[in-house]
Amino acid sequence: MKVVRYLLLGALCFAISQIFIRIPLLNRLIEESRFIIFYQNNILFTGFLIALSAGVFEEGGRFFFKKILIGPKESAALEPFLFGLGHGLCEAIYLLGPFVFVYPLTMLLPAIFERLIAIVLHISFSFIIWNGFQKNEPFKYLILAMVAHTLVDFSIPLGQMANSSSLLWLLILSQSLLLFIYSLYSLKFYRRPLHEKD
Repeated sequence: MKVVRYLLLGALCFAISQIFIRIPLLNRLIEESRFIIFYQNNILFTGFLIALSAGVFEEGGRFFFKKILIGPKESAALEPFLFGLGHGLCEAIYLLGPFVFVYPLTMLLPAIFERLIAIVLHISFSFIIWNGFQKNEPFKYLILAMVAHTLVDFSIPLGQMANSSSLLWLLILSQSLLLFIYSLYSLKFYRRPLHEKD
């Protein structure tokens, strides 16, 4: 049951932080003519602000769920893994779900690959947040997670500005690899099996 619980909490975290809060706010902002003018004159800076908003809302949500709904005490490594997996799967279903029954699978393979990378990233971001509680430095690691998330998302406007998909994938893959290695390194902070957690 704990496995299902952490998966569902991760999915709920994405739904609340993105689907119900951040995305509606961005959609409202896009409707403003002043924002459109600002965006056209400051494309890269606006891209950074949008990336920052993703880092703040998603990592803030992850932090809230861990501290309030799950509990700030030490945990097993499977806990952030499952939470990040649930978060990433919910995002994948939200983004790809409408297209699954419209396009053949072969056309969706690039998007599926991109979502798999995103799931790895969400697991890594979850480890960063959880590490803060494991090491009793939660706010330090919250900031670290927000910065890491912002940098990853900022790769998109950077690649678009350079008009280079190669640069975009280089940035995304290199950051994903570094965060994956960090997650493996983080395992040393976790000693207790999931079933031993109170």
